[in-house]
Amino acid sequence: MSKRIGIPAALALWAGMAATGAQAATPAVTVCVSQAEASNLLLAVAPDAIKAAGTACGAALPPTALIRQTGGPFIDKYKAAADGAWSGAQAAIGKLMGDRETALDPTLMRPLVSALVVTALTVKIKPADCAKIDRAVTLLAPLPPANAAELFVMFNAMDKPGQKSIITLCPAAKS
Repeated sequence: MSKRIGIPAALALWAGMAATGAQAATPAVTVCVSQAEASNLLLAVAPDAIKAAGTACGAALPPTALIRQTGGPFIDKYKAAADGAWSGAQAAIGKLMGDRETALDPTLMRPLVSALVVTALTVKIKPADCAKIDRAVTLLAPLPPANAAELFVMFNAMDKPGQKSIITLCPAAKS
């Protein structure tokens, strides 16, 4: 059985492979990002995450479920928000990668980061979760994408005994 690693660890691993600097090992450090950086990162990958969740829930939900839609006004507003959030997401990515320079162009980095984040977010989706996920997405649909991302970050930052957050917010950014 393989062990799954979190987003910061996956990004750090990727950064380590792509780094152009020394190969020295560094001690494990908890990396944190600001609320705005976390929101931008989530917005930047939101359209891909929504589509991946819809695919993961394909057999559990009817074709009319909002999360299964691959086009239309709902997904289009997330695509527009994702494009606008990408530059802000790069700050979070830089922190998660240990501020290392990479050999990858930012336009090539975006699909890679999206794939890592989408995998981390959707790998634990079980068919029994799909109706709840679709309900949550339906309730969030009227909100601007930035508000939905902020809510996700806020709920992610709440202490949950026995659960590790997807993204660690810096202490000053939690309020």
